[in-house]
Amino acid sequence: MFVVVVNTKRIRYNYGDGSFYSGSVDETGRPSGEGEFHNSTGHLTYRGNFTGGNWHGFGTWYGKHGDRYEGEFRHGQGNGRGTWYTAKNEMIVGEFKNHTVNGQATWYYGPDKSIRLQGSFRRGHAHGYGTMHMKNGRRYQGMFKKGYAHGLGEMVDEDGDVIFKGNFKNGVPEDDLGYDMNMDFMNTEFPMAMTLTI
Repeated sequence: MFVVVVNTKRIRYNYGDGSFYSGSVDETGRPSGEGEFHNSTGHLTYRGNFTGGNWHGFGTWYGKHGDRYEGEFRHGQGNGRGTWYTAKNEMIVGEFKNHTVNGQATWYYGPDKSIRLQGSFRRGHAHGYGTMHMKNGRRYQGMFKKGYAHGLGEMVDEDGDVIFKGNFKNGVPEDDLGYDMNMDFMNTEFPMAMTLTI
């Protein structure tokens, strides 16, 4: 159940749970065009385009804990090209599906964004070929699976020289050649998966 409040500029729907919509509507009264949705606590949750009552088109979603997504929406979720800013000072730029990074993207991490992972993602995890640039100037380039180096990959130092090449399993080299790969990965403090609180 909702109450409709009309003024000369905008229409506001007050829903029974305390949430409300403010903006334009289509001929059947559903949110369409530009508008805003606030949740039951009054928190601005979404500002942007609506179609047939759903977030659809370009807009900005505001999470409860400081996350923000700016980009394309389809059927009420982030779908298409966009940028996700997290409360932990991360920035993810690329393709999204069902409100999580999915497809080609670059994930920047750290105060100066020098740590980054660019490549293929699936359901919020690095999955497929990617390159991870680390704080110390080194980079891992190779295959990922569910957020971890997995498959053929190599470590390259800051001068571009390959210092390790081989197979990885769940983030660890399968062959120990005297190079401590774990230290490089541990020093990145990089989140290997996207966790969402919508």
